[in-house]
Amino acid sequence: MNAVFVRMQNFRERDDRKMTLLRARIRGECGWSDAVILNVSRHGVALTGRKLPDRGSYIEICTGPSKVVGHVRWSSDSTCGVRVSEVIDLGLLVNGALEQSDIITDKKQRGLGRKPTFEERAELARYWNRLIQFIFLLALIGAAALFLVTFVFEVIDKPFQQGSKVLETGSL
Repeated sequence: MNAVFVRMQNFRERDDRKMTLLRARIRGECGWSDAVILNVSRHGVALTGRKLPDRGSYIEICTGPSKVVGHVRWSSDSTCGVRVSEVIDLGLLVNGALEQSDIITDKKQRGLGRKPTFEERAELARYWNRLIQFIFLLALIGAAALFLVTFVFEVIDKPFQQGSKVLETGSL
């Protein structure tokens, strides 16, 4: 029992966490992506987002004028925990976010009402580009097919016209 008590003394108490919904940009090995800070403590943050880094990665977290570097300690599909290299000033973080209007206050802003990221806009532009090219290609193929059909009809119709004249007149 003493061994368990001694071990427990080596663990430090968990920092208090402040629940937040702050927009953030994170930069990792795969470039920049959007995230939302779910909670903040003096030494770490919990993030949620689409393209979060894997466990063990080092990332930069930017929200408003604040930038911190951290190490991803755990990661799941859409959330991760980051231990930052310096003590986080929660007041500066929240006030900076307020100045930048990065706090998510409305359910609509959390989902469909948010501005699309650069990557999402680029993907949408590529989609429309492919769609327009496909429609143009279909129109071009349709016009070529129409031209070919009229040409073949004229070529085939000429002997029939001559045959019709021969039948009417009785001579070549």
